[in-house]
Amino acid sequence: MGTIGGQILINEDWTIALVHKCGSTGLKAGFSRIGCEFITPDEPQLAPNAIVVVRNPLERVISWWRNQVRDRGRVDNVQRGILGLRDDQLALDDTIRAILAVPDDRRDSHYRSYGAYLAPLKNVRLVALEKLTETWPRGVPYVGPGGRDINRTEDRGERPSDEVVEAFEDAYHSDYLIWEEALDGRD
Repeated sequence: MGTIGGQILINEDWTIALVHKCGSTGLKAGFSRIGCEFITPDEPQLAPNAIVVVRNPLERVISWWRNQVRDRGRVDNVQRGILGLRDDQLALDDTIRAILAVPDDRRDSHYRSYGAYLAPLKNVRLVALEKLTETWPRGVPYVGPGGRDINRTEDRGERPSDEVVEAFEDAYHSDYLIWEEALDGRD
């Protein structure tokens, strides 16, 4: 793999490592369609050289909340066990506070830190989800079922309180640095 003008060129030595809530569903469908292999970052032995797509850490968690909590109107048993949330604690602020109370190594893969994913990988090229169209040379292989846009969670303008955002940014500080590195296009 190399880069030309910031665009990623994939060859057989590089694998796409898809992180949950960073476009992984759409990218998985798109990469499968064009015959490109991919893994999840919890399979580091399969990817000595990995291209990892990341996104704004808070937007990643909000996307998970919309998809897995708000739109379902309940907390599944796995999340109930990890986060200790009850069905009457589904507000975004409550959910983010619960996430922040759990040690990173016990967090679900949808909101575990990027550092936990990246640590076992040997050679990583970061790509920001927000800049995919600038980074991929022949269009983004990002499709949903039937070729539709993959964004499955409607943005209804929900935002966490300033207090929760500040606590989140402190707890996920290293994720913000990783995302900013990807936005800047640094290896």
